[in-house]
This record gives sequence, structure tokens and C-alpha cells, in this order.
Amino acid sequence: MKKLWTPFLIVMVFVFTSCQKDDDNNTNTGSDNSVTLDSDIITPTTLTADKTWIVDGAVEIISDVIIEPGTVIKFLSGSSLIIGWTDFGSLKAVGTPDKPIIFTSAASSPGKGDWVGIYFESHNASSVSELSYCTIEYCGSDYFGGLNLTETSIKMNHCAIEHIKNAGIMLISNSKFGQCSYNAISDCTSHPVETDIEGVPTIDSTNIMTAEPGYGIHITGTEITKKVTWQKHTVPYIRTNWLDISDEGNNAELTICAGANFRMGSDGAIDVGYYDKGKLIVNGTSAQPVTFTSNALSPSAGDWNGIFFEGNTVSGSKLDYCNISYGGGEDYYQSSIFVADCGSNVTISNCSISNSENYGVYVYYATPVLINVTYENNGLEDYYLVADK
Repeated sequence: MKKLWTPFLIVMVFVFTSCQKDDDNNTNTGSDNSVTLDSDIITPTTLTADKTWIVDGAVEIISDVIIEPGTVIKFLSGSSLIIGWTDFGSLKAVGTPDKPIIFTSAASSPGKGDWVGIYFESHNASSVSELSYCTIEYCGSDYFGGLNLTETSIKMNHCAIEHIKNAGIMLISNSKFGQCSYNAISDCTSHPVETDIEGVPTIDSTNIMTAEPGYGIHITGTEITKKVTWQKHTVPYIRTNWLDISDEGNNAELTICAGANFRMGSDGAIDVGYYDKGKLIVNGTSAQPVTFTSNALSPSAGDWNGIFFEGNTVSGSKLDYCNISYGGGEDYYQSSIFVADCGSNVTISNCSISNSENYGVYVYYATPVLINVTYENNGLEDYYLVADK
């Protein structure tokens, strides 16, 4: 995972250091009661609502900063706010429904990417940091989103993130939310959220996200090694590579809630119990089935690989009320669902399997429990069994 983000972190170092000012704590008060912030904030500071604050450059917070309800912070072109890059820092921006805190562009005609974004960095960004009733708008860059967390955790509730170049939120290097509820993320040129595996369970189902076709909650990372639950959201999960569910300590367990929607890229797959013990529980319902399908705008058979239960799959694994379509693209497994060497540890019930490039279900030396499974338009056989070694 660190290798994936290394080029981005190099870019961050360049951006932050090249924009840094020589003097600390420089502020300039204008005749219109605006205050320009153009250097690091190194002492405890409160940004008050009776002034308009203008950020000029890459301003780092390496102390404790509080922003009062109703405060407006405007950013000049190329500017950003960084919390805890070189030393400890915290930011508490807690607005109210009537007095939200606004982080916005200083341009007279604002547009996406006018300023760079907000960054909570490494372990130096205190977990007491909080964004509540805030609006973050008109920011983002080629490499990062509007709000970015790296190896840290914050609380974010009742916030709006909108009009963003790139992703609305990026959770990088095992970042997560202490709380993340009742937020609205919209009008991003990329995904509303891009996150590695650690951050996914910390995004509450109360958040409202919108996205263009092909975008959603983009999950990076490759392996689940503990018990986690992924909830239903207003946008799909986007998975473009293999996801392994396995751990030698028998802790790898993914539960997927009713109504969740997965859109899979060409290398997308879920592989359970290949290296070590793993368990997958998909709890769809008749009213809210779980969907696994292609992320292509015009889907076709074999667009993604499939769901595979291997020899270390733990008893109780199940797919219940799932619609699985356009899989079967992996040459070895050749099926949308593959079950091998795991006895009767897998139950597939009330599922629809369609448009597989090869087999619908391929069973290899196993005895899965199949109840009310329907098939349609699969390239080879709907169900194929290899019974004896």
C-alpha cells in the first residue's frame, strides 16, 4: 500500500515546501477587516467570525487552532491548509446549523481546483481534530482531493464537500474517521471518496453522496485481515483489483449489508480463504439485494473476475439475496462464483447469476449449499461440478 502512494507523497513534499514562507506567524489585516494568513500557525490560535481570513500559500498548523461558528476562510490560487505535517497540530472547526464554517475560493468567479485542499498529515495531526457543520468547496488538484487524511483519524459530521477537482475525500495509508456521519459529498470530477481498506467501515450510512456513472467509493488496498462491516451507501463501491479475505488468526471476516452495490473493474475479484482463514457474509434481502456487477458504462460478459471461495474458507460464509452479473473473466477460475476444497462451508441462497463469460457457479471438490439460485445467459454451463479428486 505504501508503494501505491509514494509518488503522491513526494508531490506533497514538493508542494508544501515550495510554497512555504520564511517568516512565522505573519498576518496582515486589510481595510475590509480581512486577515491574510501567509505563514505557519505555531501558537494556539482562534479564527473568529468577525473577520474574513485569507490563506495565501501552504499554511501549516503546528499548534492548536479553533475556528468559530460562522467563520469564512478564503483561499488564494494554489493555497492549502495542512495540519501536522512537520510537527503536532490540531484543528477544531465546529460550526452550527445556522452558522456553518466555510472553506472556499477567494476568486470572484469560483471554480473547481481554485485552491489545493485541506490535509491532515501523519500521526502529527491530532485525533481530536474535528470538522462539524463545515463547507469545503472549489478545491482539489491533479493528485489529491478536497479533504485528505494520511495515517491519521479525525471526526467529520454534518459537513458539505462540493465542487471538487478530483475526489471529495481521500483516506491514505490506513487513515480512517473517528466519526463520519450526515455529510454531503457532491459535484466531484472523480470519486466522492477514495479510501484504502482501513477507512471503509468508518464511513457511516447516513452520509449522502452523489457521483457520475463509473464513480463512487473507490476502495484501494488488497487484503482484509480482521472483522469489518461495509454498509450500504448512496453510491456504489468501486473495486478495480483483487480483494483477499484471509488471516492466519481466523479474524478475517467481511460482512456486507443489504442494498450495497459493487461495481467491479476488469481485475476486480473477491477471494476468500486463499492464503489463510477467511469468511464472507453477504446479507442481502428480497427488498434490498446486494449487487456485484461490471463498472463499465456498457457492460459485457467477463468484465470482471468473480467471487471465489478457497480451501481456507470458514464455515458460515454465505451469499444471500445477491445479483451477480458480467463476471467470469478470470482464465483460471472461469466462473462468476468459484467454490473449492471447503466442504459445505459456503451457502448460496436467493441469488441471481447472469451474463458470466464462462460458468455461473463452478464447484471443485466441495459441497456448497445452494438454495433458490437462478441463472441467465451464462456463456458455458450455469452450474459445473467436479466431485471427486
